[in-house]
Amino acid sequence: MNLTQNKKAVVTGGAGFIGSRLVRALLDQGFAVTVIDDLSAYGDVRLLDVQEKITFLKESILKKEVLLSAFDGADVVFHLAAVVSVQESINHPERTNEVNCVGTFNAIDAARIAKVPKFVFSSSASVYGDTPELPKKENGATKPLSPYGVSKLIGEEYVKLYSDLYGMSAIALRYMNAYGPGQDPNGAYAAAIPKFISAVENSQPITIFGDGKQTRDFVFVDDIVRANILASQSDNVAGHVINIGTGKEESLLSVIEILKELWGEDFEVLFEDVQQGDIHRSFANVTKAKELLGFEAKISLKEGISLMIKL
Repeated sequence: MNLTQNKKAVVTGGAGFIGSRLVRALLDQGFAVTVIDDLSAYGDVRLLDVQEKITFLKESILKKEVLLSAFDGADVVFHLAAVVSVQESINHPERTNEVNCVGTFNAIDAARIAKVPKFVFSSSASVYGDTPELPKKENGATKPLSPYGVSKLIGEEYVKLYSDLYGMSAIALRYMNAYGPGQDPNGAYAAAIPKFISAVENSQPITIFGDGKQTRDFVFVDDIVRANILASQSDNVAGHVINIGTGKEESLLSVIEILKELWGEDFEVLFEDVQQGDIHRSFANVTKAKELLGFEAKISLKEGISLMIKL
């Protein structure tokens, strides 16, 4: 018997890059899925193939009454809706505060009122900023360099507070650098890997901001989805903040080398000034994810990139 059959999951930001993959995984597990997304970021293209299988609400998380209605009877809420770009948050701090801080408060408070058994919040490694400790540990120093990072730290504090104060089973997952199929390569705020791949596929030079030696812990989107589902099924995780990454440190130059190897040819790389709010080195200590969630990333960087490119 499928234990998730007839269970209800709500995904805020379910039309986004990670959210849409999570929606599919939940459907595969037999969940009834409700998606709340105002489609302000990318539209609904990522959900077109499953739109008949879900309940879709084109609404903002700033409308608390919408959340209260949608959360009624839910077994789990996955809160992903957010302004998701560091650079966008620097350019638009007020909107970032509204969506990421007020919106997250609305979501967790609505979950409390609706007595939702599990609340899983999508946080980010951007909360660490450029602190010197490596690998990054959950109980280490946090010093965000952008409104986005600050907003995610505030969300984590609500997760801790509501777990302690109201007895909620809420958990925050600190994603390292997410990548994977369906990630938007366009626009000023696009992430590095899809941008690099798009440049190669269109015979354009790759642009790196900085010297390319800056490092990240690149974690594949399907691993992040699996971590979310494990978090929703795990006991004794209330109030915890958990890194979700591979635990491996990879430079942008190493991403270029993997692309060259997979593509089988060389290509031009342009170097420009480092962007404001950018972090030099970052990778995660993933011990807590293993111990509390039984989670380990399965997809290597080379395998993940190969799943994204059109050879």
